Amino acid sequence: ATFMEMLYNGGDCSQSFNIQEADKFDCTDSATLGPPGDSGQYWIHVVPKKDPTGDVYFSGPVNVGDVFPMCPGYPACSGDRFEADSTVYIFASDPGADPVNNPNWNQLVNFHTSCSQNLFLKDKYGSTQLVIFFNEEQGLVSCFITATFAITLTNEGEASADEIILFTNTVNGNTTDLTDA
Repeated sequence: ATFMEMLYNGGDCSQSFNIQEADKFDCTDSATLGPPGDSGQYWIHVVPKKDPTGDVYFSGPVNVGDVFPMCPGYPACSGDRFEADSTVYIFASDPGADPVNNPNWNQLVNFHTSCSQNLFLKDKYGSTQLVIFFNEEQGLVSCFITATFAITLTNEGEASADEIILFTNTVNGNTTDLTDA
């Protein structure tokens, strides 16, 4: 793969769900700081395991429930493949200039990211979950769908109504005003 997007779920290592062997995947929650919580914002730093001070696959703040990108050469994305193994550091706040050597992480995850070990959509690696990837053979693979809806409103009442006063859409508790869209 040359690009991935992960959903950040928050929470501890026990939610991990993937088929990677123990020598390919491990997850550790901090014994002193505890695992990431189920809400809030965390700083995620992702690097190749063999050279953690070289390339950066992602580094930045992510809210629980949000998706973040990962790619070699982040943020420009070089188009190169991921190294065989990647490490994800999760911090409660900005870890500073040297996150790899900052011991104040809440969760540390190592997983295999080369083509020799299959990755599947919805695999969970600690508090992160694979939701999109791109490779040369399959192209863009996603567990999200793009949907287009057409809505027809018909006034079947006796009074004429040629103006829509309020038209909203609610998804997952988020309401959007579509009146003037």
